[in-house]
Amino acid sequence: MTKPKILIVEDEQVVAADIQDCLERLGYAVVGTAASGIAAIRKAVEAQPDLVLMDIRLKGAMDGIETARELHAHLDIPVVFLSAYADAEILERAKGVCPAGYVLKPFDERSVRSAIELALHNHPRTRRIAGDARRLELALNVVEDGLIVTGPDGCVAAMNHAAEVLTGWRREEAQGKKIAQLLPLVKPQGGLAGNVFAVAAYEREPQVLSEGLELVTRQGWHRRVQGTVTPLIDEEQRLIGLAVKFRALPSQATREAAAPEPVLLASQRLPGRLVEALALELVGRVEKALKRLTDADTPGGPEWQEIRNRLAVAGELARRLAVYGQLGEPAMRPLELNSWLAEVGPLATLVAGNPTRLSLRCENSSLHVCADPMRLECAILGAIAEMCSQPDGSVELTTGRTRLLEAFARAFTRLEPGEYASLQLVGPGLPQPVWASLEHGLRSLVWPMSGDVHLEKTAQGTCVEVYLPLAAGEEKR
Repeated sequence: MTKPKILIVEDEQVVAADIQDCLERLGYAVVGTAASGIAAIRKAVEAQPDLVLMDIRLKGAMDGIETARELHAHLDIPVVFLSAYADAEILERAKGVCPAGYVLKPFDERSVRSAIELALHNHPRTRRIAGDARRLELALNVVEDGLIVTGPDGCVAAMNHAAEVLTGWRREEAQGKKIAQLLPLVKPQGGLAGNVFAVAAYEREPQVLSEGLELVTRQGWHRRVQGTVTPLIDEEQRLIGLAVKFRALPSQATREAAAPEPVLLASQRLPGRLVEALALELVGRVEKALKRLTDADTPGGPEWQEIRNRLAVAGELARRLAVYGQLGEPAMRPLELNSWLAEVGPLATLVAGNPTRLSLRCENSSLHVCADPMRLECAILGAIAEMCSQPDGSVELTTGRTRLLEAFARAFTRLEPGEYASLQLVGPGLPQPVWASLEHGLRSLVWPMSGDVHLEKTAQGTCVEVYLPLAAGEEKR
């Protein structure tokens, strides 16, 4: 029988050696020791242990709890904390990373073995439950209607992507809020509608959201909606929650309050922002060309050559505007990503509005993908235009290779784990409506190319990553 592989993370060498002796006596295989969080992550990637035994107090930028958070999120490895500290604050932080166990120092072999065996036994079931939850989430996101599920107390437990778009609430922000707060319904002529959610829960009968009702989104927009509220009853006839299914209706008489731009037009907004930026550049170049034409003394001189060059660039911008406005089915072809970025770079600088607001960095090795060049160009330049439109907005665009681990791929994308070509844009923080609009717009452009997009808030602002499958054979390099 194969011995379970364990990685020890302990910054005291003597203590780490004692733990290793203890584990080896208990019949476990120690695949290494690490004295810091960064070293632990590196060794975990290399050795792929079955479990990590982690001291909470580590020297360096990452303590044991932060390291466990990274291991859990990206490698899906169970972590058992081994620590002399058990005060309330540390325990509260430790609970936030869902550890597989907690053993206090000084420890004995029996307590260590019990914690490890329970963790190894429970982890497959925990992973299976997480997988089921992820599959359910993906299934919900396929549905075009908004879906929200509450607990018996009427607080939001889950919602799909369409519900985020329709309500203006992000899933993380909506969690735990009352359904009536997330879906405030009003009558077109004014005044709140009756609490249909309370009626469904009390009568335990489905209720209809009639076509005459309007949903007031988080941003204050009014949208006509229709749908149903269905009570969820278990086999013991207990109410365990509500399922709300709804959709937006054509906005003939819908009142849009003065607010940020509509999130629902995300797939149109991204190309629209790009068209706007390029159109302004086009106008500027034509005006400069005309001024040069007026000031030129004689035809055929340097000024005339500059005019021709400017008009050639203006013509190329106009051509691209026409293509962006007619994007249809992807025209896929082999593409070397770094060469493509070198060609698109000058146009990206124009879209940014100022050369100092954009920096480009390429992966040292080649990145061969199969993609639609114009669709990809529209996505990346649209993101640059959107991010640079923010106050003091600047963007760093980098190409590279990214290995999506199973836990990350399952949690944040619809891609299979593996290696992908990536384009990473790091820029300013974005308001929530702009964030949602950018995310939806990018996905509408990237998904048809078998890729995906992930947006993440960082200490510096916003990080956007676009993933594209590597060409056949490229992933083995």
